[in-house]
Amino acid sequence: MNNNNQERTKKYLGNFNREKTIKYLNKEDHPVIFDVGANNGSSAIEFKEWWPKAMIHCFEPQEECWVDLNKLEKEYNDSSIILNKCAIGNNTKNNATFYTHDLTTGQSGFHKISTESKDS
Repeated sequence: MNNNNQERTKKYLGNFNREKTIKYLNKEDHPVIFDVGANNGSSAIEFKEWWPKAMIHCFEPQEECWVDLNKLEKEYNDSSIILNKCAIGNNTKNNATFYTHDLTTGQSGFHKISTESKDS
């Protein structure tokens, strides 16, 4: 089977309805949501469309994403979007090395990224 990442993603999105699944799991009118790896805030925007009264804590360690997230935080001037400029995990560690690259802000983490990879 020679599927690349884009083909698998297209097939997955054809079968998966993110909004329906998340709303099935959460029945609250105003949930508290932790958006871990918030990136540019696109999920937080979606969550606010689904739950306008939601309180969303966005966690994002990548500085290049903070401009968009700061704008989003200001757009919702009711303090319902809270930007946490850090990673989240099991262990507390100051100044941890966080890897990213200029290909996309959507793939990053605490392990070195192989820019030679043909897959995510």
